[in-house]
Amino acid sequence: MADRKHYIVEGNTVRVEQARPQHAPQQETRVRVQPKAVPARVRVNVPYVLMLLAVTVLFGYLCFSYLKVQASINASMNRIANLEEQITKVRSENAVRENRLSAQMDLEEVYRIAVDEMGMVYPNENEVIEYAEQMREYVRQYEDIPNS
Repeated sequence: MADRKHYIVEGNTVRVEQARPQHAPQQETRVRVQPKAVPARVRVNVPYVLMLLAVTVLFGYLCFSYLKVQASINASMNRIANLEEQITKVRSENAVRENRLSAQMDLEEVYRIAVDEMGMVYPNENEVIEYAEQMREYVRQYEDIPNS
């Protein structure tokens, strides 16, 4: 073949003259395809499989135990909330009843009954005995009164 010149355009208008390289005829290369090797029989490592099974069972047991404990905690919290609600309800009922009773009680009538019907009177100054308090948490009723 004769040398032919081809122009290569680089950029927008510049032409560079370059000879077309001659190619040698390609030789056909054959690739050998090897048949797929049949995998040898896989040997099972029994202790490893047993250990893996034991770890899996242990992990499952721990997960279920955790869920059981979490459920019991939630149930306890619900019971506590219900009991707190009941306590609040009972306290409010108790306050209402106490207010009703204090409104019904007439202290003037109590004083009249105590003085007129039962003969109660206020003590005189000489009937009141004061004494120094001892460091006890309780007072015995039948003990002698100490001199002050």
